[in-house]
Amino acid sequence: MDNPALSPHVQAQALDHAFDGADIPTIARRLGITTRLIWSARKRDAEFDAALQEALESAANDKLDATFSETVEKVSNGTLGPQSAGAVWIGLRLWLEKRFPSRFSPKQQIDVTHTIALTPLIVAAKQRERQLIDATVIEADFQSLDAPRIEAAAPAELSKSEAPGVGGAGAKKCG
Repeated sequence: MDNPALSPHVQAQALDHAFDGADIPTIARRLGITTRLIWSARKRDAEFDAALQEALESAANDKLDATFSETVEKVSNGTLGPQSAGAVWIGLRLWLEKRFPSRFSPKQQIDVTHTIALTPLIVAAKQRERQLIDATVIEADFQSLDAPRIEAAAPAELSKSEAPGVGGAGAKKCG
C-alpha cells in the first residue's frame, strides 16, 4: 500500500508545528497522521524535507537561546544555583545531541579531502637520489685509484731469544 503525499496545506501545518519546537512524532500526533507518512513525504519531496529540517533546527536554536537567557537570568537573580544551572545545561546538551546528532554530537565524523601533487615530490626525490649516486661515484673513484702497492718486507725469522716477551733481552728468568 503506497502512502499518499502530504497536501500543501498539511505540509504548511507541519512546518508551523516544527517552527514552534515540536518534533516529528508530536507533529504527526497534532496533524492526526502517522510519523511514517511524514518520513515518506520527506523522502519524496526534497524541498519539503529541507524546509522541515530548517524549521526543526531553527526551533532548536531558539530553544538554545531561550534556555541560555533564562538560566543566566535565574543565576543572576539567585533563584537558581550553579549546580542546578549545570543540570539544565547538561539536559539541554543531551536533548540537542539526540535530536540533532550531526550538529551537536561529540562523536562527529569529519572527512578531509586533500590533493597532493606528486610530480614535485618525485622530481625532488630523483634529484636527491642523483646527489647520492654522484657522491658514491666520487667515493668509489677515490677508493679505486691505481697506486703502486708497496708491501712491507717480511721480517727475518727472529730467534727465540730476540722475540719480544719470549726470553732474550729484557726477559726475567724465574726460578
